[in-house]
Amino acid sequence: MGQIWVDIEQEFVDYDEVKNDKIIEFKSKYKEIDKEFDGELLKRISSNKLFILGEQSFQIDSKDLVGKKLARARFFSDPVSSEGDVGFGWGSASGFPEEFYSDLYKLLGETTFCASVTVSGDDGYYSGIYYTLENGIMESFTYYAPEKYNSDGNPLCKICGTAMDEPNDYMICDDCH
Repeated sequence: MGQIWVDIEQEFVDYDEVKNDKIIEFKSKYKEIDKEFDGELLKRISSNKLFILGEQSFQIDSKDLVGKKLARARFFSDPVSSEGDVGFGWGSASGFPEEFYSDLYKLLGETTFCASVTVSGDDGYYSGIYYTLENGIMESFTYYAPEKYNSDGNPLCKICGTAMDEPNDYMICDDCH
């Protein structure tokens, strides 16, 4: 497997209604997982701001999966449902038990993480979302292929490869459209 870089950002949700005693109870039940996150699992920043994985945004590099970075990769690594283009993986990182995701869902409801994925050796990228579900993680991604150009600098149609004098937003020529 090639190297992947994933930029992830947790969508902000008002977690004011989540009581501290419930967070402490969750962290106590999953203390071994919390240790993997250096104690930053469900980190409360203010009365209504809660970072599920320690920070609102972070990057994961598949060649540097140690400590908290490995825990974050594990969190997303074993989706129970996938939609769209998911042509990348986390290698040997394995997800957490289903009960963990179930309890997290009961505590917080659905949470969303936006992600952008770059794969070594590929000029395109993936953009999508991870959601927490009652039984795990769902992923939904779209692959964006790199635009190709001829020697004159004209963009090529993504379908047939012919040069386009006037490209459209889809990078598809009139004959293929």
